[in-house]
Amino acid sequence: MKFTPTEFGVVSVLAEYAGRVVTQNQLVQKVWGNLQANQAEGLRVHINHIRKKLDSNKIKIMNEPGIGYRLLASGAANEDRSTAEE
Repeated sequence: MKFTPTEFGVVSVLAEYAGRVVTQNQLVQKVWGNLQANQAEGLRVHINHIRKKLDSNKIKIMNEPGIGYRLLASGAANEDRSTAEE
């Protein structure tokens, strides 16, 4: 599966904190290095593209409304409901 460099950055951050919520601000900061209004929308677009590429029941990117995203692998022993530390 091929990811663009930005998609790879997003997946890498989510994988680093697998099972935990990563806020939108944390993702933008780690992938782009700064926070601008249009980057939050760009993040949503990249997440959508990544989901389509994963298209798998084994790995999912879940929304945590009002907070951020969580990478989950099916069959994970337990879900950590905490957020990633900055």
